[in-house]
Amino acid sequence: MFEALGAVLDRQEFEGVRMASAKSSVVLAQAKPFDVMIFNAESRVGTLALVVDEIRDQKSASRKTSLLVLAEPSGAEAARDLVGRGVNRVMLLEDSPELISQQVAALLDVAPRAAIRLSVRLKITVYDSAVEVLAEVVNLSVSGMLVETDTPFEPDEEVVVSIDLGGQWGSVSTKAVVVRQAYRASGGIDGIGIRFVGLALDSKTKIEGFLDKAFADQLSG
Repeated sequence: MFEALGAVLDRQEFEGVRMASAKSSVVLAQAKPFDVMIFNAESRVGTLALVVDEIRDQKSASRKTSLLVLAEPSGAEAARDLVGRGVNRVMLLEDSPELISQQVAALLDVAPRAAIRLSVRLKITVYDSAVEVLAEVVNLSVSGMLVETDTPFEPDEEVVVSIDLGGQWGSVSTKAVVVRQAYRASGGIDGIGIRFVGLALDSKTKIEGFLDKAFADQLSG
């Protein structure tokens, strides 16, 4: 399951780290913040409860992470007892990787995303002067996008993005804010995560139409 799920998350350009054991996961999570963590409930729910407590510890860098637990049907009820006590959501190991990836997107508070390649112009203001940077979109959703660029940006930096969706959708422009920095050394790309701010209804409609076709093409391919 975890191998299949990892492949689906990779295709959707989620940046992830796979750990061999709960212990090593806890050590890493306490040292480095993660947005979402996925655990196998295993048969020892007491061990899972201990893992949750350690991740939620006040000194843990990932204490505010979203925790998704995958359980066998026989152990799902026991795992659900931890919901509200550190676990955000429980799903079954037999659930499809695509369904689980949708729940990951929901926990990240982002829309399901399509892995695509598009050119994007990022306009930033430096000392009251507009500077334009040409970059490449790696994945896109109606809430934001992951952009590959060598240009450094600061978290919370405001930008104006212009994306040419092509075809019947044309161009979309909107204000946005940089929410995170991505690094190739972490197994992903060098770039930034961007969240759209005040996306106009017509722009949202264009992106939704573009994504509908992108998802359909991915499924048929």
